[in-house]
Amino acid sequence: MVAACTIRRPERCASPYADAVTSGDSDGAAPAPREVTEPVLLTARLRLVPITLDLADQVIAGRLDGVRGFPAEGEHLIATMVRESGVDADPTWGSRLIQLQENDFFVGGIGIKGPPDSNGDVEIGYGLAEGGRGRGYATEAVTAILERCRAHPEVHRVLAYTDPENVASHRVLVRTGFALIDKSDPEWCWAVRAGH
Repeated sequence: MVAACTIRRPERCASPYADAVTSGDSDGAAPAPREVTEPVLLTARLRLVPITLDLADQVIAGRLDGVRGFPAEGEHLIATMVRESGVDADPTWGSRLIQLQENDFFVGGIGIKGPPDSNGDVEIGYGLAEGGRGRGYATEAVTAILERCRAHPEVHRVLAYTDPENVASHRVLVRTGFALIDKSDPEWCWAVRAGH
């Protein structure tokens, strides 16, 4: 089974982060390479790396070392959206790639699909390539993203949507504290309180 949440609102996945764009010198020279200063989230085994324009280009071109099946459709879609936006994904409310610390291989993607709405809800989504499944990476990554959400007092609840048949993803959400709150949509809705 695929350990992934579906993208319910894909337009929110590549939130522009205009301050991350570096302009060229006034003489018209190409932009200087910039140091990545966005916060990389670290877990016991993973790095959750914000998707910059450069990283998006590498995903699209297939130039990143990854496990079997990386990049999957979800990572390619998010990378394309970041590239088309012309700015890095928002490091707070945007998408990240999941990278193994032990060998630097990429295994999937995860993200918060935009800032909180008027009710204080945010939506997360995640997916792992075939070669990264069954090892607890999704649970570890979701836990880190939940901690990130809980660090923001404006977030009251975290939502995730899954295909009803996606038992592996259901298990990830249950392990990380989510409860199933709605089965009426074609996708099931899960929620966890952020503690605020």
